[in-house]
Amino acid sequence: MGITGSLLTLPTSYLENRSQVVHINAGTSEMCCANCVVPQGSVLRPLLFLIYINDISDNIQSSISLFAGDTTLYFSSKFPSHLHQVLSEDLLTLAQWSDTWGVSFNAQKQRF
Repeated sequence: MGITGSLLTLPTSYLENRSQVVHINAGTSEMCCANCVVPQGSVLRPLLFLIYINDISDNIQSSISLFAGDTTLYFSSKFPSHLHQVLSEDLLTLAQWSDTWGVSFNAQKQRF
Protein backbone atom coordinates (compact mmCIF):
# COMPACT_ATOMS: atom_id res chain seq x y z
CA MET A 1 0.00 0.00 0.00
CA GLY A 2 3.06 2.23 -0.09
CA ILE A 3 3.36 2.72 3.67
CA THR A 4 6.99 3.01 4.75
CA GLY A 5 9.20 4.24 7.57
CA SER A 6 8.01 4.88 11.09
CA LEU A 7 4.35 4.89 10.01
CA LEU A 8 4.73 1.21 9.07
CA THR A 9 6.15 0.32 12.49
CA LEU A 10 3.21 1.85 14.36
CA PRO A 11 0.72 -0.97 13.67
CA THR A 12 3.48 -3.55 14.13
CA SER A 13 4.35 -2.32 17.61
CA TYR A 14 0.65 -2.03 18.40
CA LEU A 15 -0.03 -5.67 17.49
CA GLU A 16 3.13 -7.44 18.67
CA ASN A 17 3.56 -9.28 21.97
CA ARG A 18 -0.11 -9.24 22.89
CA SER A 19 -1.65 -11.72 25.30
CA GLN A 20 -5.13 -12.47 26.52
CA VAL A 21 -7.02 -13.97 29.45
CA VAL A 22 -10.64 -15.11 29.62
CA HIS A 23 -12.73 -14.46 32.74
CA ILE A 24 -15.98 -16.42 33.16
CA ASN A 25 -17.83 -16.11 36.47
CA ALA A 26 -15.23 -16.99 39.13
CA GLY A 27 -12.86 -18.75 36.69
CA THR A 28 -9.88 -17.32 34.86
CA SER A 29 -7.97 -18.97 32.03
CA GLU A 30 -4.21 -19.15 31.68
CA MET A 31 -2.64 -16.18 29.90
CA CYS A 32 -1.85 -17.03 26.29
CA CYS A 33 -0.27 -15.33 23.31
CA ALA A 34 -2.70 -13.60 20.92
CA ASN A 35 -1.04 -13.61 17.49
CA CYS A 36 -3.70 -11.97 15.32
CA VAL A 37 -5.70 -9.79 17.67
CA VAL A 38 -6.55 -6.12 17.52
CA PRO A 39 -7.89 -5.01 20.91
CA GLN A 40 -11.69 -4.93 21.09
CA GLY A 41 -12.99 -1.36 21.04
CA SER A 42 -9.74 0.01 19.64
CA VAL A 43 -10.06 3.13 17.46
CA LEU A 44 -7.57 1.56 15.04
CA ARG A 45 -9.56 -1.67 14.67
CA PRO A 46 -11.75 -0.56 11.70
CA LEU A 47 -8.80 0.95 9.84
CA LEU A 48 -6.58 -2.09 10.36
CA PHE A 49 -9.43 -4.38 9.28
CA LEU A 50 -9.89 -2.41 6.05
CA ILE A 51 -6.17 -2.58 5.32
CA TYR A 52 -6.19 -6.32 6.06
CA ILE A 53 -9.01 -7.07 3.59
CA ASN A 54 -7.99 -4.45 1.02
CA ASP A 55 -7.19 -7.04 -1.66
CA ILE A 56 -10.29 -9.23 -1.19
CA SER A 57 -11.85 -8.00 -4.46
CA ASP A 58 -8.75 -8.68 -6.57
CA ASN A 59 -9.55 -11.18 -9.34
CA ILE A 60 -13.29 -11.20 -8.57
CA GLN A 61 -15.45 -11.06 -11.72
CA SER A 62 -18.80 -10.40 -10.08
CA SER A 63 -19.73 -7.34 -8.07
CA ILE A 64 -18.70 -7.45 -4.45
CA SER A 65 -20.20 -5.55 -1.56
CA LEU A 66 -18.42 -5.22 1.78
CA PHE A 67 -19.91 -3.87 4.99
CA ALA A 68 -18.18 -4.39 8.33
CA GLY A 69 -17.54 -8.14 8.42
CA ASP A 70 -20.08 -9.07 5.74
CA THR A 71 -19.18 -9.87 2.14
CA THR A 72 -21.72 -10.25 -0.65
CA LEU A 73 -21.14 -11.34 -4.24
CA TYR A 74 -23.73 -10.62 -6.89
CA PHE A 75 -23.83 -11.16 -10.61
CA SER A 76 -26.54 -11.05 -13.26
CA SER A 77 -26.79 -13.07 -16.44
CA LYS A 78 -29.50 -14.31 -18.76
CA PHE A 79 -27.68 -17.62 -18.94
CA PRO A 80 -27.75 -19.79 -15.80
CA SER A 81 -24.60 -21.65 -16.86
CA HIS A 82 -22.67 -18.36 -17.14
CA LEU A 83 -24.03 -17.22 -13.77
CA HIS A 84 -22.95 -20.51 -12.21
CA GLN A 85 -19.50 -20.35 -13.81
CA VAL A 86 -18.69 -16.79 -12.68
CA LEU A 87 -19.98 -17.19 -9.12
CA SER A 88 -18.29 -20.58 -8.72
CA GLU A 89 -14.95 -19.14 -9.87
CA ASP A 90 -15.36 -16.17 -7.54
CA LEU A 91 -16.18 -18.42 -4.58
CA LEU A 92 -13.01 -20.42 -5.28
CA THR A 93 -11.03 -17.18 -5.48
CA LEU A 94 -12.47 -16.09 -2.12
CA ALA A 95 -11.67 -19.50 -0.62
CA GLN A 96 -8.05 -19.15 -1.75
CA TRP A 97 -7.91 -15.61 -0.35
CA SER A 98 -9.32 -16.78 2.98
CA ASP A 99 -6.77 -19.61 3.19
CA THR A 100 -3.94 -17.17 2.43
CA TRP A 101 -4.99 -14.59 5.01
CA GLY A 102 -6.47 -16.85 7.70
CA VAL A 103 -9.99 -15.47 7.41
CA SER A 104 -12.95 -17.82 7.66
CA PHE A 105 -16.38 -17.27 6.20
CA ASN A 106 -19.48 -18.37 8.08
CA ALA A 107 -21.06 -20.96 5.78
CA GLN A 108 -24.32 -20.80 7.74
CA LYS A 109 -24.82 -17.19 6.64
CA GLN A 110 -24.52 -18.03 2.94
CA ARG A 111 -27.60 -17.33 0.86
CA PHE A 112 -28.16 -18.28 -2.76
